[in-house]
Formats: sequence, structure tokens, C-alpha cells
Amino acid sequence: KRFKSRDQPRVTNNNSSATSFQIPPNDVEVFSSSHHKCLVADPLTPLDETLQHGSLRVLLVGEGDFTFALALKRCYPSISLTATSLHTEVEAQEQWGASTSLADLKHPQLHPAVRILHGIDGTSLHLAPFGGEQFDCVAFMFPHCGKKGQIHLNRQLIRDFFISVAPLIAPGGQVEMAVSAGQGGTLADGPFLREPGNSWQVVEQAASGGLMLTGVSAFQAALWEERGVRSTGCWRGMPRGTSTQGFKYEGGRVHVFHMEGPGVRGIYPPVFFRDLTLWADNWEDPRDDGDKVEELVNSIKHLACLTFLDQNAVSEVEVLEVWRRLSDQRCSVHMRMTYFNDEVALNW
Repeated sequence: KRFKSRDQPRVTNNNSSATSFQIPPNDVEVFSSSHHKCLVADPLTPLDETLQHGSLRVLLVGEGDFTFALALKRCYPSISLTATSLHTEVEAQEQWGASTSLADLKHPQLHPAVRILHGIDGTSLHLAPFGGEQFDCVAFMFPHCGKKGQIHLNRQLIRDFFISVAPLIAPGGQVEMAVSAGQGGTLADGPFLREPGNSWQVVEQAASGGLMLTGVSAFQAALWEERGVRSTGCWRGMPRGTSTQGFKYEGGRVHVFHMEGPGVRGIYPPVFFRDLTLWADNWEDPRDDGDKVEELVNSIKHLACLTFLDQNAVSEVEVLEVWRRLSDQRCSVHMRMTYFNDEVALNW
């Protein structure tokens, strides 16, 4: 017997200890649970009061040729920009062709309030020399481990980023991450949606750092390219400087995250299945007794919801099978619990 609080489609995820699916909103293309705007998706986004607190403090992680940092500063001259790169300055210039962009960004008259830092590991941001500064917006544009087809490494990369970035987020601040079409693993990928096991599962990775997905926007590749942004991500085995080395921006999505807390509601929360077994004394088969089944299900849901901090976290409890031990007539009851939470960052 199955007891549900809502109807939901099931999508299995074979790469985790718990299977999961997502709750689809009405709009699967671009969706937001709040009024917060995405800064890096569209160069025409106005810096209104939802993004700007005086001078907006922006941190860019993982820059390569710094063309995006330069374009962002040109679009929004008032922001205070810190742009970082994993590479040394020499590597950025020689391997990524960043000389021109860096020279422009360092020009104090053309672009004030710009700080360039090299050798910054995006998975260890809490160790970076920011001097205790926090940021209103932290953006990681199209992260990649540098190896083709290594989904588990990309998941690890962004999971470590989300964990390390948490202390750098100012109150009310947000984290934005752009990924290529289908990599995000949410229904916002639209026509590019992949099987869950073939995505980066950004929502689950962000939960490791206490962050919840609050919005998704389409990355406006053509508009950014008009402003000088180049795609220079390098695939394994492809020579630098070729037109085939860049990431594919078309169909990309920018995901906006906020720290879990009062007033923050997540979108596309992963839904998990957990199996549990308990012993019931002096019972006939509980599936033949509707009252006992309902009592059992309500008890499990009550105890589980105390753990998940939301009375609606458990959406279903299903009795799968019952075994009776002949020696003492005790029943072993095997159940499957389905749960999710859009107010708390849950992962595996």
C-alpha cells in the first residue's frame, strides 16, 4: 500500500547510495524562487537594488584569458571586481592569451576598483588572501576539471568549490555558476536534459556547502561574445589556439545559489529514496489492516520529519514487503521512504 502527499515522477539515479528525482516547477526553462537577479547570465541585466549594495563586490573564480572579467567590468563599471586565476600571471599570458585583457583591467583610470589575483585554487578559497573580505556575488564560469568524460571529477571540483566558498559569501549574497548545456542536471536544462547519472548534479554538490539553488537563467552567449568574451577552455588532446578547444556556450545555464536560512526556498530540490526495515510484534500482515498501516506510516513520517526539519519533507512511505518469523511470529516490515526539502540543503 502506498501513501502519498503529492504525485511526482520518478527518475532513478544509479550513481548514488540514494536514488533521487526532482520536483518540476511550472516553467522548466528559466525559474526562480525569489526576486534575486542573475548577474553573469546576461550583460544587459540592470544592476538594481536587488543586486547592488552601494558598490557590488564581485569575485570571479577560475578565469583563463580574463576576457569575461574585462567584459563584466565594462558592462558594470561601478562594481568592485576581484578576478582570480588558478594559473600564474605568466601562464595566463603565455598559455591562455590573457596579456591584453590583463593590461586593460590593470589600467586604474579605465577600470578602477579591480584586483587581480593569480595562483588561487577555486577549491580552497577559504585559504586565499582576501583579507577577510566577503562578496555579494561569487561567480565560477564554466568550471571544468580539464579531462573529457570525467563526470565524477567535475562533481568533486564543484563540490569542493561550494564548500570552500561558503565563508566568503556576504549576508544576502549569492553564488553563480555557469555550466554547459545539460551539465547542471536540473529540469531547467530543458531540451538538453540528460539522465541524472550523466550530469554534474549541481544542486546536490552545492548542498555540501549549505547552498540551495534559487534561480536558473540561460547564458546569453552571443551577447557576451559581442562584448569580447572568448571561450578558451582546452580539451585534452586538442592544441591551444584552435577553434575546437573552447567550451560550448550555447544552451548553457547559470545557476544561482544562496545559503540556506530563513526565507530561502530552493528550486528543483532532489528527492531521495531510503529503504528501512523494522520489527513489529504480535502483528498479522500489516498490509491487510488499513488502520495499522496508516499508524505505521504516520509514525515513520513523524520521526523522519523531526530529522529533516520540515513537516512536509517526507512525501511518501510505501510498505514493500512483510516477512513473518515462524519461531516467534514477529513481522519484519520493509518500507521505502521518499523525502525532499526545499528549505534545507540536503545531499546524500
